[in-house]
Amino acid sequence: MEHAKFEPFGESIELDGKVQPETASSKWLMRIGAGVFWALALTIIVARGVYFEPGIFDGFGQALAFLQKLPAVF
Repeated sequence: MEHAKFEPFGESIELDGKVQPETASSKWLMRIGAGVFWALALTIIVARGVYFEPGIFDGFGQALAFLQKLPAVF
């Protein structure tokens, strides 16, 4: 008896050998999609680097200093 195979989302996988080969257009679309993704990722990283204001996160340093002094109070 052969066990049924399932993908991670629970859909059954047909193992009939009827898998369609990748066409040139599907490869082209995948490369375009990957290029758009990495272009957006790079844009976000560069924008964060350009518009980063270090003064925003001074509150975290103050909270950390408070937590380090807290045991001395008790």
